[in-house]
Amino acid sequence: MIDRIEGRIVELEPTHVVLSVGGVGFFLSISLQTYEKIGRRDKVLLHTYLHVREDILQLFGFVDKEERAAFKILISISGVGPRVAQAILSSLSVATLRDAVAAGDWKRLTAAPGVGKKLAERMAVELRDRLGGTEAAETATGEGPAGYAGVAGSIHDAVQALVALGHNPGSAEKLATQAAKKAGEGANVQELIKIALKG
Repeated sequence: MIDRIEGRIVELEPTHVVLSVGGVGFFLSISLQTYEKIGRRDKVLLHTYLHVREDILQLFGFVDKEERAAFKILISISGVGPRVAQAILSSLSVATLRDAVAAGDWKRLTAAPGVGKKLAERMAVELRDRLGGTEAAETATGEGPAGYAGVAGSIHDAVQALVALGHNPGSAEKLATQAAKKAGEGANVQELIKIALKG
């Protein structure tokens, strides 16, 4: 696998860059974040990811390893291909993506072209433990996971548990909210899950 490429920039557009290395021109797809970080440099070192399909080989470039790592995690999610992952990282920085996921803010993820409500909800759940940021959110707020406290925290945790049991995020959120109304204040996560599963 090609891990990195360092070369002279011969062409730079918001979606791609062409690097000249030893007389060979490498075409790398890039995010808007990487494009902005490259700026007016004459030479650049990009960390790379080679996407292989039966009919195509596509090389993606990233200014830093953090963005490449996020890209790899994104494309591991069902429904998120390289193009969608590139669009997400063009719309959101890795830090913003991590914060949105930690806060369960799936709506922010829909800012990227190709990301609808259902995909954004699933991404917010699947990325939560993989992108990190949870511990930072807890430390910063002094509250539970993703900064939720009290009943909101119990509902949030119940939603995560229901999703893990096979419910889709939208259905899980509805069930957990209804369970909280039935249980009243002070209900813990386990109680909410039991009520939600009983329907």
